[in-house]
Amino acid sequence: MKIDGAPKIPRPTDVYASFDLLLTAPASRLFSGDGSSPYQFSASVFLPFTSGGLQLSVTAPFSIGATVVNGSVTVTAAGDAPPPVLVRVNGPAVQPVIRDGDGDSMLLDISLDAGQWLDVDLDARTIKINSTVNRRNVLRGPWIVPRAGMVLSLDAAVYDPLTSMTVFWTDASY
Repeated sequence: MKIDGAPKIPRPTDVYASFDLLLTAPASRLFSGDGSSPYQFSASVFLPFTSGGLQLSVTAPFSIGATVVNGSVTVTAAGDAPPPVLVRVNGPAVQPVIRDGDGDSMLLDISLDAGQWLDVDLDARTIKINSTVNRRNVLRGPWIVPRAGMVLSLDAAVYDPLTSMTVFWTDASY
């Protein structure tokens, strides 16, 4: 906002001060899309799981490998500004952990029943259960800083094949 003209400074006495005041707002981000939705892109993954393999009670001169399926989402945002990122953890989930590819993690000390979800807004730094009630107090540890190209994955204290994570984001630029 810009206001032209001289400021009006009241003179309560014969002595007064003259000064200039400059206010600067941080650069605002521009988001892509048509504005119909706050997020342009989304991707969903489930908890990691292992399939196959064989474990013997004796030592054998060979091994049969197992396949570990680790679901992760890459935030493929374009632009020169950090993208707004929202992570939704869909229950049932016991102490879900959101991890990024740099080794940072956010432990959420909460148990979600089937049909419940937790919205973790990495940009606004809010946590809400079922998109309504504030649950910021469940975070144990630091926030993950959103950035383009980040890789997010989900883990939990108890495995449930229905536990999933959906990541929403949009492109941003200055």
